[in-house]
Amino acid sequence: MVRIEDIPKMTGAIIQARMASTRLPGKTLKLLNGKPVLEYVIDAAKKADVDTVILATPIQDMILAAYAKEHDIKWYGGQENDVLARVYEASEQAKLDVIVRLTGDCPCVKPGIINWCIPGIGTDKSELVYNSWLNHNDGVDVEVFTMQLLRWTFEEAVRDEDREHVTPFMRRCPFINRIEIYKKYIDQKLSIDTEDDFKRVEKYLREGKNGSTSSRRRDSMGK
Repeated sequence: MVRIEDIPKMTGAIIQARMASTRLPGKTLKLLNGKPVLEYVIDAAKKADVDTVILATPIQDMILAAYAKEHDIKWYGGQENDVLARVYEASEQAKLDVIVRLTGDCPCVKPGIINWCIPGIGTDKSELVYNSWLNHNDGVDVEVFTMQLLRWTFEEAVRDEDREHVTPFMRRCPFINRIEIYKKYIDQKLSIDTEDDFKRVEKYLREGKNGSTSSRRRDSMGK
């Protein structure tokens, strides 16, 4: 008998990004120690255990479409503010079963962190795995979820914040089987929203710091 967890699944990393940031315009391609911010994320995704990497941007961001082609990854152009729709449509087009959600303003994420999250999908029927909680791991946060859960969220979520940030709706639902990974990789904010954030990350990477680590892992079956 073939178990469902043994059936091959198409896993894709979807990197959401845009050029029109209000607080730091153009941050996605801003040079960070000589390398565009987005390139760090693409490199990490390519080295992770995924079948494909997709850059999902607003349809008008043709400079990012060209950047995706230059770096040999797929591109999907969708709505700017309804990021949930953008991620869902990109996943549908690529026929994904499992989605690894990354953001283009988190250059410190590593392949090992991504790979730590992926195997949780299907474990004890889990549909959602994430490593961020209470603002911890802001900048190396990874979310992994099934296409079935993404489709349901796309159909049911109506709040503007849920459409913009993709996963709050599924995280709030008490009946979603999930695995929360409690592993502290970093002790400071490493996502880039402002010029101050950029300078902090620039220093962090220049000094070659690695996040470390008290760790524990808790399986949550919707409790």
